[in-house]
Amino acid sequence: MSRVRNDFDVLTNRLIGSHGYCTQELVNLLLTGKAVSNVFNDVIELNSGNGNITILKGITSRSDIGLLSLFEHYDVCQVGCYLKTPKYPIWLVCSESHFSVLFCLEKDLQGDWKAERKFDLYYYDGLANQEEEIRLTVDTTQMCTEDKENDLTPPLEHCIRTNAVSVHGKSYQWVASYLNISTLQGVESYAGLLFVLLPSSNGKICICNR
Repeated sequence: MSRVRNDFDVLTNRLIGSHGYCTQELVNLLLTGKAVSNVFNDVIELNSGNGNITILKGITSRSDIGLLSLFEHYDVCQVGCYLKTPKYPIWLVCSESHFSVLFCLEKDLQGDWKAERKFDLYYYDGLANQEEEIRLTVDTTQMCTEDKENDLTPPLEHCIRTNAVSVHGKSYQWVASYLNISTLQGVESYAGLLFVLLPSSNGKICICNR
């Protein structure tokens, strides 16, 4: 435990917080093997100007499993690329006071930016007693006009939008269309409306109903 505590920003931090919730330190310990207190890359030093330096510890190398957070959408934190672009296309999703998971069946997704033009993610939320497969098709190539007054974007889409693919120095946000997929005896049936989330000209995202 002493080695774990040494990873904390403050020695009095905990792995289990109020109401039995896991802290970011515990999440980082499970994802990376280090119980650091933050999700940005590397270390940040804060100098108060009187000789006192505060060190904030982040993720120091690319993680096997990634993390996307709704808190980043609300500018509460900044998730670094070591967690956003993990070695394997699997992301823990922090949203609405619990964790769920996104994953892609294309294992080489993170190694080829061309593969990120359009690909499928699968979503699982154990807390929701999910019985159907949920597939999200991510497309970084299309554009549409944003409707600011009718933004009904679900929190999961907000989390997905915090990620991006970089092509020749230009960043393209991940956006997703949503499908429920029920599989019965090998036959896939699709239920519900299809909402396509597309990047607008100002870099924001809007919803188009198909």
